[in-house]
Amino acid sequence: MSVELRTLEAMLFAVAKQRKERVYSILPKRTAQYFGIGGSIRKRASVKLVKELIRCERAAPLGDTVTVSEELAECFDKEKKKDDLSDCLLQAVAFLEWSQMAVGL
Repeated sequence: MSVELRTLEAMLFAVAKQRKERVYSILPKRTAQYFGIGGSIRKRASVKLVKELIRCERAAPLGDTVTVSEELAECFDKEKKKDDLSDCLLQAVAFLEWSQMAVGL
């Protein structure tokens, strides 16, 4: 991970802590396990999964769907670093689903 990215992460963490917000750390490996992807093809598999999620061809593990505007879907298609965006979205979806399971919704 680049120095710039680590710096940005540290700045966001500091702001959140200063505001007394909860900060959670989610390992990409745990997210991949949750979605049943892993191994040497994890990056390609996560991009494929996100494409399916944003096109409503597949639901998340708890059956939740992801609603994405056509504009954002097009931005994703044009992005060179789809694997990073995919990791981010999958972590967010996993966190939301884990939160639902924790409170029994």
